[in-house]
Amino acid sequence: DEHREAFITNLKDGAVAGFKYFDLRGLKRIGVTVKADRACTLSVRTGMEGGDIATISIEPCDDWREYAAGADAADGTAALYFVYHGEGTLAFRSFTLN
Repeated sequence: DEHREAFITNLKDGAVAGFKYFDLRGLKRIGVTVKADRACTLSVRTGMEGGDIATISIEPCDDWREYAAGADAADGTAALYFVYHGEGTLAFRSFTLN
């Protein structure tokens, strides 16, 4: 049985990856593991409307690398939406909540 890794590939400017639902009580930091062909940012939101709870700056990288930023979200359960901003493309493997 061949091991296959799943990830989202070829995200372009304005692309959104959404995940439901997470307990955000005490959330202080969000990390992402990505590959990027250019410098870019990921905005993290709890809804398609409204402000960002985190903005993660990403440098170009050919191998999987973790980037993180402080997060400010209201306590409660919410979806998380990661919005890609930048030139080039991004591959998104995973995220962590701390």
